[in-house]
Amino acid sequence: MTFANHSFGIASAFSLLSWLLLGSNTPGSAQALPVEVLTTPPASEVAQTTPPDEEEEQPPRTSYVGLGGTLGLSDDGETKLGNGGFSIMSRIPLTDVLSVHTASVVSSDGYSSFALTGSFPVGNRESEQAELPVVIPFAGVGVGVEFEDFDIDPMITVGADIPITERITGTTRVNANFGEEGTDVGLVLGVGIRLFR
Repeated sequence: MTFANHSFGIASAFSLLSWLLLGSNTPGSAQALPVEVLTTPPASEVAQTTPPDEEEEQPPRTSYVGLGGTLGLSDDGETKLGNGGFSIMSRIPLTDVLSVHTASVVSSDGYSSFALTGSFPVGNRESEQAELPVVIPFAGVGVGVEFEDFDIDPMITVGADIPITERITGTTRVNANFGEEGTDVGLVLGVGIRLFR
């Protein structure tokens, strides 16, 4: 009996082992689920961070307050523009294209002009800190004010600003004032300095 029991136990164990090893291949048996191989996801590509191109330094807008003189070319009207004299001039940039050009003839009954002008830089040359245009022609219209009687007349201006350095600008222009008594014309010459960046 004992030998028969051991034989039965061995046969049962052998049958169970055979079923475990071969049972998955027998018809009708449950298919073993495939084991997924865990893989490490591919390393993300290092973002190519190209430093942004350094912005090209733009030349500063030409602005200045200057001193000079006005030479009278025509004195048909009543303003000091036609007589000439010591002058103060300025340029106030509004945009890259538009500016206000002013010019005053200093006297007891002085004269000042205020013109809205359009300009376009011509050429480029290197300076120590930025590229500067060679010359900046401009033209515009505005008003002339004669302070003795406070007459306000239409006027036109045509001229050019010439950057000498980043801070110093030469300027020349012809102003024409159209008054009731006639037209005064003056040639304005001066040198200006940029006060603000």
